[in-house]
Amino acid sequence: MYATTTAAATNLALALSVHGAVTLFPVNGNFDYQLGSAYNPPSGTQIVSRDHTANPADGLYNVCYINAYQTQPEDRDWWTSNHDDVLLREGGDYYEDPDWEGELLLDTTTAAKRDEIATVMKGYIDECASKGFNAVEADNFDTFTRTDLLTQDGNYALAKTLADYAHGLDLAFGQKNAAEYSADAKAAVGFDFAVAEECMEWKECGDYMDVYGDYVIEIEYKKAQFRTACADHGDELPIVYRDQELTGPTGSDYVFEAC
Repeated sequence: MYATTTAAATNLALALSVHGAVTLFPVNGNFDYQLGSAYNPPSGTQIVSRDHTANPADGLYNVCYINAYQTQPEDRDWWTSNHDDVLLREGGDYYEDPDWEGELLLDTTTAAKRDEIATVMKGYIDECASKGFNAVEADNFDTFTRTDLLTQDGNYALAKTLADYAHGLDLAFGQKNAAEYSADAKAAVGFDFAVAEECMEWKECGDYMDVYGDYVIEIEYKKAQFRTACADHGDELPIVYRDQELTGPTGSDYVFEAC
């Protein structure tokens, strides 16, 4: 964990916004996306997102990442050994994300399978809460848009279960992906904010902002898209330019820039 100055911590506390029982991040606060490596945040950072296995950064607003609708590559063997029945299959084979090698989609189609998945995810959320994170970023909400083997209702039901659980621990709960469903999803699930990767690339920023206003965190991986985003709405949202592997400062591919 990394210390911040008393003044910085005080400014952060003044900027936070309380929505019901949860606290949201400072509007347009400086953000860093550290899923690949937890490191000392750049000077002036107010918001950071890290994996649930990492520790939060002291004095900042911390978002806790969980992969809620598919598995992490390094956890594949654990899932096949302990929860094989909730891994989505097609023709007897595991359904693997074509864009992310080693990530298996979770089967949200029945209440029993959702309950089993939720048991694992609630453990991750407990970890987020016990470490002192402020919010949860639940990745891959959109798996139902990528295959007919899954349903919107199934993913919504799992999301609602996890959102309610996070709120019970005073953690904000964020939508990740499925921008075009934002209005419906916020109403049905109770999402508090959104995390938008490459929304300039996919022309989705407005979909998120129309629903969540200033409570959208934006990550861009292309310099041109980042510059366009900063010019268009950089005075409204936390926007960061990062390398796609989200490496730390010692990595040769490390990139970090904020509006």
